[in-house]
Amino acid sequence: MNMRKIVVIGGLAAGATFVLAPLASAIPDPLTPVVDSEVASMNFLFGTDTFLSGVPSSDIELGPQGFDIIKQPDVHTVQDNGTTLFDYLVYGLNPKEAGLASDPGAYNVYNGSMVAFDDGINSLLHAAASNGGVLDWDSGDLFGGNSLEHIANNADTGWAEAMQYFQFAWGDLMGYFGIFSA
Repeated sequence: MNMRKIVVIGGLAAGATFVLAPLASAIPDPLTPVVDSEVASMNFLFGTDTFLSGVPSSDIELGPQGFDIIKQPDVHTVQDNGTTLFDYLVYGLNPKEAGLASDPGAYNVYNGSMVAFDDGINSLLHAAASNGGVLDWDSGDLFGGNSLEHIANNADTGWAEAMQYFQFAWGDLMGYFGIFSA
């Protein structure tokens, strides 16, 4: 008799797991509004840069993760070889030395430093918000940039992860101002 009760209770538990699993995955990430507002601010700055440099709105489209980007067929006319007003507004004082992107978008604002700064901040916020306030540093690169993915994988601690993002951001910002280390 006891075995039957255990089987029934186990069956109910398994059924509840299958029924409630989609609800558990629907719980929103607490950083979603923060990341959305960061993307919106980068899109605003990128939109301002494109407007000031005379880029037609028809050359801009919605890209990955909600970032505005230049349509691929129009990249060569918008950014050329680092000599357009767009290049100077997005990449800084020396666009060629700072490095032009093959897929320019809002994530390139201030030579890409805003994404790295935001990832550093988000890494700290994610750690503070996870596990009921217990620090959890397995946040990774929240914007998915290939150049920053190694940071989360190679950092010993959460502070090291955040500081690496900030160092990367500082280097990009210095590049925006034309300051390059030898």
